[in-house]
Amino acid sequence: MESLEYRLIRSRRKTVGLEVERDGSLTVRAPLRLPVAAIERVLREKADWIGRHRDRAALQADRYPPIQITEGGGIPWLGGTLTLRLTQGGRTERRGEELFLPKDGGEAALKRWLIQQARDLLARRADLYAGRMGVAPTGLRMSGARRQWGSCTGKNSLNFAWRLIFCAPAAVDYVVVHELAHITHKDHSAAFWKRVEEILPDYRERRAWLIEHQGALELL
Repeated sequence: MESLEYRLIRSRRKTVGLEVERDGSLTVRAPLRLPVAAIERVLREKADWIGRHRDRAALQADRYPPIQITEGGGIPWLGGTLTLRLTQGGRTERRGEELFLPKDGGEAALKRWLIQQARDLLARRADLYAGRMGVAPTGLRMSGARRQWGSCTGKNSLNFAWRLIFCAPAAVDYVVVHELAHITHKDHSAAFWKRVEEILPDYRERRAWLIEHQGALELL
């Protein structure tokens, strides 16, 4: 196997961890005193895994290129695309399939608007499905997480990645139902998945969509 370039981070951990970044670069996390030879042995053993994840990273980068704040640029929106229109002033607002953004607001204004849209959408969907499932979350907040779409705390508060606003509505609902099911089932037991399937019989397809579109978590 040819030599792999990687970024090495050492810490007080016991095992070697590998992470393929969005650009295909490799980060290796290793114990403080583990010899480099041992680290590179792990890399040889994981060569196929690294190759698969680099291929996946390239696919995601192609599917979700960095958002450019330019006139006529595309903004992912609930599985589709909004066309960006830059204005001299006013407020950020959607009109049909176009998004009007003050030119001087830039990425910060766009991000604020997207987070608010995600909060409104997820609050509505959580209310809808909580009623159907007979559960009562104690709170709901938006997260900037780039590794997971959602979570449910031990106190039954829901956290959702605001970047879900880029995803297809069916996938958004899957994340909502998944986290609401954790109010009753704190693990991923058979009972948990049965509850999810009772609400969304096609949850496997919805989950597969999210896996295929993981790159949305890297935008903005």
